[in-house]
Formats: sequence, C-alpha cells, structure tokens
Amino acid sequence: MDITPLIPRSSQVIQAYGETGVKVSGQDYEGSVLVFTDEVKNWDVQNQANELKRADFQFLEELKDTPEVLIVGTGTSMQFLAKDVRNYLESLGIHPEMMDTGAAARTYNVLLSEGRSVCAALLPYA
Repeated sequence: MDITPLIPRSSQVIQAYGETGVKVSGQDYEGSVLVFTDEVKNWDVQNQANELKRADFQFLEELKDTPEVLIVGTGTSMQFLAKDVRNYLESLGIHPEMMDTGAAARTYNVLLSEGRSVCAALLPYA
C-alpha cells in the first residue's frame, strides 16, 4: 500500500537548510526567508530571533489569508520572541511556534503534507 502523501505541485517543500539559507522546491535562497504553502519570499531581517520586532512580522497583516500555523526557525538553537512581539502576533490570532531552524523546516513539511495552512519564518542555521 502506497502511503506517500500527495502534495500539490505548487506547494513549496523545504528540501535543505544550512548556514547561509535554505533550498525550497529546487530553488536556493540566501538569508532569512518566509516559506508559505504556495510561495517563498525573502525576509529582510538581520536580527537574532530574540531581537525581532513587531515590524518584522507586519507581513502577516498584508496577507489575504492568515496561516493557521506560524513556525519561526531561530537558527541553531531555539530562542523566544520578545513579549511585545508575541502579544502582537496573538492579537492577530496567531500563536507562533518557536524552534531551531532544522526542526522548523521538518515541522513545516509535515504540516504541509497534512494540507495545513502554514508559514515558516526561517533564520539561517548559523
């Protein structure tokens, strides 16, 4: 019995991550990125996760549909967002899941295969 998950061709699958960026659906991206189920965008942040500001997540207000899950990949180790940033995200109805970038990439792919509306905000694995 074949149990391979069916993922639409237009879905963005994270294939690799490293010190300088990620590989998503055959395309290499340097630096921080936002991976949505149907597109990838550069994320113009230079901070550690615990230094991210509300403005770094303003892209969420510009989305037509808010993802049900926001995974934040924080580099080589898990870090927390500042309390005001967390409160801001929760005011938008989003509870961010913080984890190191490797775990974030793997979790994103699992949720994608389940058909969930997910966004991964990934800092490089450095």
